[in-house]
Order: sequence, then structure tokens, then C-alpha cells
Amino acid sequence: MTDQHSRRDIARWAACGVGVGVSTFAVLRFVSDNRSVVGAVIGLIVAAIAVGAWRSLGPSDSMSRLRHADRRARRTGALAFGCALAISGTAVATSLPKLTIPSASPSVHGANDQAHVGLAEQADTWLKNLLAKAESVQPGSTKHVYSISADNVSVVLLVYDPVSGLCTGFAENAKGEIEPTGSSVDDSVAARTFSIDELQVSSLTSVYQDVLATTKTYPATQDKLDIVSPISGAPPVINVTLGFGTGTEQRIQANATGSIAVPFDPSGTSTAYNVAKSLLVSVGVGSYEPVVGRLVVQGSADGTVPLGESPISATGGILLEVTKAGPEGRPATIYQAPGAFPVVLYKDASTTPADAVFALDDFGPEQMHLAVDDCAKRVGGNDSDMRTVALQMGSTTVNGQDRLAVQIQLGTKPGSYAIYDKAGSLLQIGP
Repeated sequence: MTDQHSRRDIARWAACGVGVGVSTFAVLRFVSDNRSVVGAVIGLIVAAIAVGAWRSLGPSDSMSRLRHADRRARRTGALAFGCALAISGTAVATSLPKLTIPSASPSVHGANDQAHVGLAEQADTWLKNLLAKAESVQPGSTKHVYSISADNVSVVLLVYDPVSGLCTGFAENAKGEIEPTGSSVDDSVAARTFSIDELQVSSLTSVYQDVLATTKTYPATQDKLDIVSPISGAPPVINVTLGFGTGTEQRIQANATGSIAVPFDPSGTSTAYNVAKSLLVSVGVGSYEPVVGRLVVQGSADGTVPLGESPISATGGILLEVTKAGPEGRPATIYQAPGAFPVVLYKDASTTPADAVFALDDFGPEQMHLAVDDCAKRVGGNDSDMRTVALQMGSTTVNGQDRLAVQIQLGTKPGSYAIYDKAGSLLQIGP
């Protein structure tokens, strides 16, 4: 009778081992798709459970009888459980199909595209193919290019048809050309198109490599290149973005001939003054002439908070609004972002009052440094904080009255806002 009970208990232990094996390793199989890993885990679990069963059996009647059985019966029960667990677990882990996780397949970046560091190796070849494709589908379309984009897996070409008013996209990646798509666009798109003949660089990848050399940066999978006309009637520029989407992007421009714009740090007061002076000179204005209505100096480091809206709010840089510029002496906004070329936007009329204009030299590098340094000292800012400086000179309200003054704040130091006169002396703390 004892032998009969022992055999029954051993059978129950074996059945328990099968149940645990099937349920445990069915889950485990979907946790890891590596069968060698599954096998190793099976061995560890089997060993742990076998030792546990050997040392301490449960309180049920069957376990109690097995605990009081002779040593041979206990060993046999533990061995039956462990073997059943191992066999059933291995069967489940090896018999279930390979786990696959569905992933989205964008129109350009395929699910199976391999990430290439830097621009795709075939970027130049793909662009030539797309230009030829665009001409075959829409003759004359390469005279009206809206944009060219390249990254680590694809190239995209957008062309405009002035007859239909449609913008058509052509794309190619490692899988081949993507079916062209078209959509209607507004007049601003048509105004910013350019002819591919204006682009005089021999290779996209050569421009990209020149940017890496200029910035002493290593290529990354997040790097990208875009070619657009920045404003209506302007020639195309090549924008290279290093580390796109990482939060620490670095943007460098090249012109249509491949010349690289020099990066600069706008938070340096001497640098800011020199860039501002060169911007004025580019439109025929001297730094001593009282024609400036607004000066903006904005750092490009993370954390910088702009003082009002401007074309450099997102990039940092130097901006000037002047009441006369160019041979015709027209009002204009001139700005330059780090690693970009200067941009001049002419206006029909100036809104700056005659008594609110000033000369750049009225707030030279020494006065600028005194004001920024004083603001930083008041809030305990260091050199890192000062790289997030936002400075604006122009007409503003000081103690309830409008006057020409300089506003300063440090993006990483809350409560750092202060107002100074053009000599660098403090006028007001806080808004």
C-alpha cells in the first residue's frame, strides 16, 4: 500500500512539473527570442525548484506522505518533478514559433532599412535618379525645386508645378523609388522655389563631410541635410543638422557653391558686437550711425529664453532692426544665427520713432559686458549660465515710462531679468 501511495505521489509530482513547465516556459519563450538564453534559464529554474522540493515539501497529504517516506522515495519524487519540468519546458520553448513584433513602415523609411551613420552612401546617386524621374513625370519641374532632403536612409525631392499648383514629392531609399505623391500648396511655396542649376555643389556628401571637418564632429545616425531657399527670390542654401532630434542639435549652413558658414557663440559680448557690426556693414551702415531701432543678442545654448519673438528665437544669434539699409536706404531686419549666413528682410516702412533709434557703438562690447556680468553676479550665475543670455536693446517700459534701455535675462537663472541703460548701469530689477 505504501508503494502504491508512493507511486501515486510521484505521478502527481511529475504532473505538477509538466504544468509548471508549460505555463512558465510559454511565457518565458515570449520574453526572450534567444533559445540558448531560454535553455540556460530552464536549467537554473529546474535546479532551484529541485533543491527546494528536496528540502521542503508542501503541507498536502501527498507531500506529507512523501516527506515521511524513505530517502529513496523523496529523491525519486524530486527527480520526477525536475525531469517533467525540464522536458515540458524545453518542448514548449523550442516548439513555439519565432516571435515577431509588427512595426510601422513609413512611406520613405522602410521597416527593414538599416541605419547608416551619416548620410546614406547612395545619397548622390539617389538624388540624380530623382531629378531624372521628376523630369520624366513633370518636364521642367527641376526648374521649380522646393526642397531636397537627405538623411541616413533616404533622399526626398519636392518640386512645384506652376501650372497645376501642385507640389510633388519623389523619394528613394535602399528599397528603390517610392511612388510620387502630390498635394496643393499656397503661393508661399511657389515663391521659394529654385532651379537645380543654381545648386553648384558636386556632391551632397562632400558638403556634409566639410561640415563635419569644420565642426570637428563625428557622423551620427541623426544627421540630416536639407536644401531650401530661405526667402522668396534667394538662392538655395544647404542646411546640415548634426544630431537632429537629440536636443543638442548643431546647425551649419553652406551656400549654393558649398562654402561653409562659420559657427560663432553669440553669448560672447565681443563676438556679438563684431557680428552685429559686420551685419550693419553688409547693408552699408556704419556702427556709429544712429539708425538702429532694436538689437537682439541671444545665446544658442539649451535653456536660453528669448526676450520676445524674432527670427532667431529658436536658434539664437544676432538681430538688428534698422531704419535704413542698402543703396535705397530702406528699413530692414538683419539677422544671423550661429553657423548660418546673414539674412536681410527689407520693409516698406519703419515703425520705430525717430527718438528711439541709436547707434551700435552707443552700446559697445564693454558696456554690453558690464551689463551681462552685473546681471549674472546678482543671481549667482557662472559662465555656463551666461551662455544662455538673452539681451534686447530698444524702446521699453522702465518704472512706468517708455525709454531706450537694455533688457537682460539668463535662461538658467529664474528671476534674473534686469534692465540697464546704454552705459551698463542698472535701472530696474524684475519685470
